[in-house]
Amino acid sequence: MKSISNMGNAGLGRRMAPARSGWEEAARKMSTNRDDELLIPDVFEEDGFEEW
Repeated sequence: MKSISNMGNAGLGRRMAPARSGWEEAARKMSTNRDDELLIPDVFEEDGFEEW
């Protein structure tokens, strides 16, 4: 995928990194640093499952 920038009359094309590039390494670092805790719980206390 290319990004086109318009600077004056010169059109510059440059390669963009693929989507989610580097996410695997970032997730590994977060896990190592114990920074991978959920900010929002998976289940809220008011989500009653009794009717299920």
